[in-house]
Amino acid sequence: MIRFFLNQQERDDIKIMAGGQLEQLSTHATSSSLSIEIPVKTDDIKECDYVELYDSEQIIFAGIIMEKKQATFNMTPQWKIYDLTLSGNSDLITPLFVDLTFPAGANIKQILYGNNRSDPDFDSDLGSFLGLFGTRIEPEGITINDVDDFSGFILSESAYLWGRSVSDTLDEICSIASAWWEVTPDKRFNMKYKSNRVPAPFTLDNGSKAFNLSVSNDALTYYSACRVNGGTGTSRKVEESSVRGAFVERVHEYVFYQKDAETIVSLTPIHSVVSITQTEAGKPPADPAMPGTIKVGYKGLHDDDPEYQALMTSGGTEITMKEGYKLVVIIPNSPYYAITVNDAVFDVDVFIRIVDPQLAQEIAAKRGGTGVIEYALEDDSITDLPTAANVAQDFLKSHSRIATEISFSTFSKCEVGQLLTADLPYYSIFGNYEITKIVATTILDRVSGIVFQYNVTASTVDYRDPYKGLWYRPIVTKFTLTGDQAPEDGIFLNNRINVKTFISVYASGVTTWAAIEENATSWELFESLYPSWQLLQSPTSPITWNSLQQIVKSWAEWENKIKSWAWIENIELGWYYLGNYLTNYGKEKLMQFMSGESVNNFADLFGAICLENNLGGRELFEPQDVSKTATGGVSTFFLLPTDATYVIKKILVPENNKKDGEAILSADVDIDHIYGGPRGQYSITIAISTTIE
Repeated sequence: MIRFFLNQQERDDIKIMAGGQLEQLSTHATSSSLSIEIPVKTDDIKECDYVELYDSEQIIFAGIIMEKKQATFNMTPQWKIYDLTLSGNSDLITPLFVDLTFPAGANIKQILYGNNRSDPDFDSDLGSFLGLFGTRIEPEGITINDVDDFSGFILSESAYLWGRSVSDTLDEICSIASAWWEVTPDKRFNMKYKSNRVPAPFTLDNGSKAFNLSVSNDALTYYSACRVNGGTGTSRKVEESSVRGAFVERVHEYVFYQKDAETIVSLTPIHSVVSITQTEAGKPPADPAMPGTIKVGYKGLHDDDPEYQALMTSGGTEITMKEGYKLVVIIPNSPYYAITVNDAVFDVDVFIRIVDPQLAQEIAAKRGGTGVIEYALEDDSITDLPTAANVAQDFLKSHSRIATEISFSTFSKCEVGQLLTADLPYYSIFGNYEITKIVATTILDRVSGIVFQYNVTASTVDYRDPYKGLWYRPIVTKFTLTGDQAPEDGIFLNNRINVKTFISVYASGVTTWAAIEENATSWELFESLYPSWQLLQSPTSPITWNSLQQIVKSWAEWENKIKSWAWIENIELGWYYLGNYLTNYGKEKLMQFMSGESVNNFADLFGAICLENNLGGRELFEPQDVSKTATGGVSTFFLLPTDATYVIKKILVPENNKKDGEAILSADVDIDHIYGGPRGQYSITIAISTTIE
């Protein structure tokens, strides 16, 4: 039963009509619609009223009425019908601006919570400052609920977030930290690492109650190159630049040219220059009006300062001698006179183009040509080349793959950001997908009346607007590069280390050897009863059943030699989880190893694992079998019905494979193995396949 609350008061007199659509998007920007019927005598609904919708006791949607349109009738009935346009709870912070400054050295945790003197981890070196939560989010009636520790991400320079919206700032923080945020319908703020996504409450397989299934694959995000058009930044410091003489051909080896005895001209706008030195036959000129060392100041600032003999304008192209001073005149093709500009820094247009050659080759092999598919990203707030390079590389890491999108309808509630496990071989759908969009539609059920139908979109990429022909459209460059030197193309040397883990969990009825011996009286019957015999074969030299019959003469001998008998059990149910489950601690340890630091054997990814229940309790299990290759391996664990008799919420690899070790790899699962429960009477086989790419 759907319940309607207006300004936190339940309203039985307001009836919900079929056809409403309540959106929930991973982009946090929502626009929902709902039609209601309300008696004339109780019509008190207004713009900016707060609406909450419940499905029995579970809150489905909460937001603000942004617009109401009244239906027109030829008569005057005793009720009114309104079409409402609603915004979700995330929009409570969308129109707010940060208007705060954070010092260099502050971390993301401090940006969120502030650095307050009452905090146990107060950093006195940074001074006291406010955070986003206390100043912008909590005052809107939002409770800070579940937020991971983001103290590992530190500002390299001060951040002046004036005129930056709260939602944009949170999006940027999450992009940096590989995280996601949300404001739930009950006004709770959550911000978690993407690796900590909660599994969806159901699996999309042939047995799930889903309908209207649609699967699409596209190459709309298949980019192999990215160019970043930034703002104006500064070049590296050029310690010595020789000046070319006047009236000679300008070549790229020289940046500075002598215009006359009073002026030096630069091909590129100058940001700063410390000094100019000039020599005559290798020595300072004899003329006092020609100083051997000329200190360069700024026009309007050092005009009357005798310490400076030449002036320039930041962003200009000329250095001019003050009255009473002059330069030696460089004679073409003669080393007798020389002028050198010292410690010059130039203003440059920040422009970088990164190409992933490996990906370009893959695309070229499929469609021909160069394989270069390029995206232009424009942001004039990027004022240095390292940032531009990082932005381009991050873009390629996130948007350089074929996208798979699944759409379906269900009456089971799920949430945006959850991981949906799918197993639909007919559609080539297998593994985990992120739920990026949910539209709860009100429909009329003959028995229950108005109910919610959830139209779900899950994908391998972030949410995309389906009404656009392309997700990302190339942007026209709005400025031309100054100077005669064209920027060089960059190459994205992809040292990607992707630790991808695929967890297969099977619940199976326990089959004893005695039962097998009774049922399978011959090898032929055994092969018929247990068709998955290839799992027992060696991948390099398969063992045929005829060979097995010659080698193994009895069931007792078979039981002695073939230890992993769980493979030939009757598989009743399977769960599948696929993702990069390295924790941030694990990534840190891996980076220490890659950086040449001394790191002990911090974890064997194919060794003992911990199973964790919903209270955080852990139990350690050793693998039954391990098979390794040059790039990965598979470890197999067999649990009896009396093992791990609880709801398993996490499968993790702890540091040093000890029960109380910090998690190196952690995967959220939801496996009910309570003894006597729905799956408690089954044994469980867990196969963990980890590939390092």
